[in-house]
Amino acid sequence: MAEKKVTTPSELEALRAEVKRLEEALAVANTANEDAARRAMFFKDVNEEVPTGQKVTRKIAKKPWAKTEEDQEWEDVEVDTYLFKIDMPPVGGVQILLNGEALQYGETYTVDLHQLRYLKDVIFRLRDHEANIHGTDENVYRPKTNARFSGRTGGRVH
Repeated sequence: MAEKKVTTPSELEALRAEVKRLEEALAVANTANEDAARRAMFFKDVNEEVPTGQKVTRKIAKKPWAKTEEDQEWEDVEVDTYLFKIDMPPVGGVQILLNGEALQYGETYTVDLHQLRYLKDVIFRLRDHEANIHGTDENVYRPKTNARFSGRTGGRVH
């Protein structure tokens, strides 16, 4: 029969300390992996936001139709924040102005939900504009005409 080994209290304490050290190292490694995955996401060619898990407090107008500041009512609201990479077509230049701050192409910024909606709208419109200029011909199925208009009669000249 095999002889049973008894673990001494000092060995047991050393093993517990080693387990705790390894658990802490694993938590640090998992955090590093999450950060690396979040950074890698920004190399994709799509505009996707990544939640930061944080909130900011913004003043929101309760009466957006008010003409003077005295008539306005403000409310403090907590809003989620996101990481967002400015990835827009060349037709849009190199920056987007947001509340007077220039957000540069290719950079990643922390923005709140309202700013994110604005940025996504601007980038969508820029991509649509780019497609209209350099993309597919929207008149491809229409018959080709060589129309000329007369300034004298205001009608079409055949």
